[in-house]
Amino acid sequence: MGFFKQIAKEAAKAQKAKQAKAKEQLSSANWAPPTVSAPVPTSGEPYEVKLAGGKQITFSLNTKDISAEAVSQLSGKYVEDEEDIEKTVRVVIFRDLESPYPDSVRVVTTKGHLVGWVLKSDSAVACTVLDQLATGVHAEVEASRGRPIHANVSAYIEGMWDVYDDEGETVYEADIRDVEIRIKNPVQVTSE
Repeated sequence: MGFFKQIAKEAAKAQKAKQAKAKEQLSSANWAPPTVSAPVPTSGEPYEVKLAGGKQITFSLNTKDISAEAVSQLSGKYVEDEEDIEKTVRVVIFRDLESPYPDSVRVVTTKGHLVGWVLKSDSAVACTVLDQLATGVHAEVEASRGRPIHANVSAYIEGMWDVYDDEGETVYEADIRDVEIRIKNPVQVTSE
């Protein structure tokens, strides 16, 4: 498990560096965002790795293009007298090879519906975690070599139910307001 401790150290180091750069940005007009190397080209079906959830490594998301299918899958069914949505669900994150940005990390539901992208401010750390994970998985699992790595991770969602009447029929519509990826530190691959 030394490999996963290394991932955790790298992620923690990247998160500390991100915080330090944010402080520098406030005091320096010449600040530029960190550069992230482009992902290594891969082909074939993605190899999915499930990671343990936790609050130590977190990424916020841009969900402005969240699909209706994703909202439905993430929110679940309406429960009587509960207006707020607060729950932890599983989502899949991966380097977005179709994006023009080398540090783009896409987030989808476990059924493949678009949730959004990791925010630019968190993308360097997310890429570091994914790249280190891919290096370790490719070295340990022969079936994964040359294939893109997708990480099945925990996401905490917040939102609320909009309940209204549509021509005599009560309609329950979920409004997802915030999604945050949460990964345990040190990073742990799990089968649960």
